[in-house]
Amino acid sequence: MIQRWPLLAILLVVPVLGQQVVDLDQQAAADAAAPPLVAAAKRGDLPTVTSLLAKGENVNQRDGNGQTALMVASSGGHVELVQTLLAKGADVNAKTTKTIIRSMSLGANFSGSAEIDSAGSAALMFASKHGHTPVVEALLAKGADVNSKDEGGYTALIMASLDQLAVVKLLLAKGADVNAVAKNGTTALTLASKNASPDSASIRAVLIKAGAR
Repeated sequence: MIQRWPLLAILLVVPVLGQQVVDLDQQAAADAAAPPLVAAAKRGDLPTVTSLLAKGENVNQRDGNGQTALMVASSGGHVELVQTLLAKGADVNAKTTKTIIRSMSLGANFSGSAEIDSAGSAALMFASKHGHTPVVEALLAKGADVNSKDEGGYTALIMASLDQLAVVKLLLAKGADVNAVAKNGTTALTLASKNASPDSASIRAVLIKAGAR
């Protein structure tokens, strides 16, 4: 999720999360040291992924951030690559083991924003929040848990409700809990109501029609 906090809150939350947090420098280091399969999947390099799998590479290997090839391919929207990994036995419901701070920016009045992937995130969540509908379809077809939650209690539907109308519709059609509540009280409807994206009104309407309250 992209979350906005005062600068002080951003500085305080990272130590509280402890050793399971990967900061920006560690993220870069982990990317550089990623196993070949994960690195190729992140690049969207299907020929290399196919070759590595044919040589017996572990399809569920993780990088230093606890991410699998399926997760990074899903995040990047590489649907053919995702389908290849799933066909080779990738764990569709595997979850990250660390909280990753991917980017942070500071604005006026010590305000800031940080893009954070919480520990416990699955491939479906990565694909959903980035609006990769074909990837979401592929993951669901292989048994992705539509109501899985990360450690913050966010579901794929809550994440998609920020600005991904097509994904919201798909997840609801596949049984997503429209009233799931994150640990901080956020629901899909409250998130959609706070956002000002072009699709916000449509997302709210779809959620309400599905029973959001």
